[in-house]
This record gives sequence, C-alpha cells and structure tokens, in this order.
Amino acid sequence: MEIGIDCIEINRFCEIKANERLLRRIFTKEEVEYCRGKSYPPQHLAARFAAKEAIIKALSNFSARVPLNGIAISKDTRGVPCAKFLDAGLNRRYKIKISMSHSDSVAVACALVTKVGSNRRRKNKNDV
Repeated sequence: MEIGIDCIEINRFCEIKANERLLRRIFTKEEVEYCRGKSYPPQHLAARFAAKEAIIKALSNFSARVPLNGIAISKDTRGVPCAKFLDAGLNRRYKIKISMSHSDSVAVACALVTKVGSNRRRKNKNDV
C-alpha cells in the first residue's frame, strides 16, 4: 500500500480550460465534459489533476508508470470520487482510493494505491 498527495493552485487552470490539445494530454473526454458543466471549471480541473498526480506519485513506489490521461477520475453512484486506469491490466493489479478537496485558490488530493494480492503482512525483525 502506498500513498501520494498533490496540491496545485487553481489559477493555473484558468487558461488551460480553452487549450484542447493540452486538455487531451491530461484529461479524458468525460472529465473535460464534467468540468465544463460546472460554474467554475478550473476548480474541478485542478482537483482532478491533483488526484492524477497523487496516484502517479503512489504508483512510483511500485515502479509502475501511467500517463495523466491514462487515469480517469469520476464519481460513483453515491457521488464519492473514484479513479480507474484506462489500461484494464493496471486495474487488475492495483486498487485506488482517492480524496479531493479545494478552496477558492488551491486544490488538493490524496491517493492510496494498493497492489492486488499484496495484503500479506511483512515480517518485522522484532516479530516472534
């Protein structure tokens, strides 16, 4: 199990929201549509970016690599943020839990990534 966290200033996404090429390199089509449906899209773009960065940071401890647009951030049926990889193989190997938040100026996200099948406890040298 590994953790990643990221924090980003929302104003960095004020100009990005109109740059289609850059948006495609970072977000899925569904993420862009969701964010554009909000009253202030940069807040939601920044939160999703922070979540993707947090996931990538956690994955780096497993020596796994994935591009930003290879991760999809959405909400489940209860409205809880969730993430999945667009590569089905990665979804079989790793489980992700995320939390996102933002203020008027900053977005933050935390990710917990667990390798499937690695829930065996490591022995500590002090274990008997």
